[in-house]
Amino acid sequence: MLGRLGPLEIMVIVGILVFLFGAKKIPELARGMGLGIKEFKKGLEEGESILKDAAESKTESAASADGPEEKKEEKKEEKKEDGMPDIPEGFGN
Repeated sequence: MLGRLGPLEIMVIVGILVFLFGAKKIPELARGMGLGIKEFKKGLEEGESILKDAAESKTESAASADGPEEKKEEKKEEKKEDGMPDIPEGFGN
């Protein structure tokens, strides 16, 4: 029943609004509601873009996980070449 507003119901609602707020305040209220809706939509879009960027960076970091590991292995091989024994980092210090 609430979903079906006819012309008479709309006119009654507008009449009540004019009576409560006055004819001068209604455009200001409508403008404020419009700005509020605009800011809400802008916030939603920003939130979606942040989540999308985070998801993309997470998938990129998972895909490039092999890169840093290879560099660590290269550093380990360099340490072995200098003739020193393989001692874990932080051991004894």
